[in-house]
Amino acid sequence: MNRTNIIWMLSLAAVLAAGVAIAQNPMVSPAEDEEPSAPPTPTLGANVLQFGSNVGSFKVLPFNDEQPTKGTLSFSFNGSVLVSGLNGTIQKEGDVREEYKNDKYGKQLYFGKGKLTIVGQVRSVQFFGRDVRGTLKGNGLITFYGEFDKNLETGWYQYEGGDRAAWGTGGLQKQVPELSFSPANDLKIEKSN
Repeated sequence: MNRTNIIWMLSLAAVLAAGVAIAQNPMVSPAEDEEPSAPPTPTLGANVLQFGSNVGSFKVLPFNDEQPTKGTLSFSFNGSVLVSGLNGTIQKEGDVREEYKNDKYGKQLYFGKGKLTIVGQVRSVQFFGRDVRGTLKGNGLITFYGEFDKNLETGWYQYEGGDRAAWGTGGLQKQVPELSFSPANDLKIEKSN
């Protein structure tokens, strides 16, 4: 038998084996009365996010240009805070001083130990330092970057009415209000006759 005939016979055997396998395991089609699965539906949850860290940083940003961050961001800290594009008010408490201000670009830099409460609309808020404890109420995105403290903890976040979770080291992004997805099987699809 020559090489071409052997290759042809092996190919034929493979095709026949595949046909036998398909015949033994036919594809199962869904029953006619079975409802198709739908994608999960997003729902908005709590609009208050609490957070804290012994060593770390965070950045608050808007969803997009049409949905700027709005609401109240209040936090105690020891470190630096850069506020950009504020259309609202900042209340300082403790030993917090304004280190830099640029009206042309809408930037303010604060440093110290105390508390800031930012109310209104803001393009971004960036923090780096220690002993931060705060609350974001309203809408926006917040990204946490944690550092390990002496107890090997990076910090925590918690939506109103939810459980505490670690904010990790790699840039965990959360949104306010909380976005959750309901399971697809909660949806009912009406059939037309």
